[in-house]
Amino acid sequence: MQFDDDPDLAALLWLLADSKALSHRAIVARVDAEISQRSAVPSWMLDVSLSAGPNELLRVLDRASFAHPMLQDPATTIETLSIGIDAGTVAAEDFAIRVCGLVTSELPGPVISALSELEEEALCCCMHGGVPVPALVAAAAREVSRVVRGISPLAERISSLRAPLFSQSAG
Repeated sequence: MQFDDDPDLAALLWLLADSKALSHRAIVARVDAEISQRSAVPSWMLDVSLSAGPNELLRVLDRASFAHPMLQDPATTIETLSIGIDAGTVAAEDFAIRVCGLVTSELPGPVISALSELEEEALCCCMHGGVPVPALVAAAAREVSRVVRGISPLAERISSLRAPLFSQSAG
């Protein structure tokens, strides 16, 4: 799927790169596929394609997505970062640290409940003597990923990134 709005793609890819949900290689492959579909290519895409590593990639994507309003939207951030949980590229504990602070009354009730459960399992651990139980943290993270799908204003675009990125990051 070609993105008509390049800053949206840059912002989504920045979130994925910053969280290490997807590798440098997988993001470059996605951008290369995008480049092959275009007659006019934005310079940031060429810079991503030629980036030498994760740090350079983040710098390029940061410039391309600078101040994108989506980066301030908790629903978009959580839904995008959940790709890392689904792909198994982000540890559930790391996901919890990044998303539990994003709880806002604007999120649907099931998402707030799932985030509260994730916070309890990963960060508070009151029911387990203050020690996280990895299987419970992972289950709570998967539940957040499940209930968050489709709530972002950019849900369709986030969804369009899932399958192609998984097939490229597996190789």
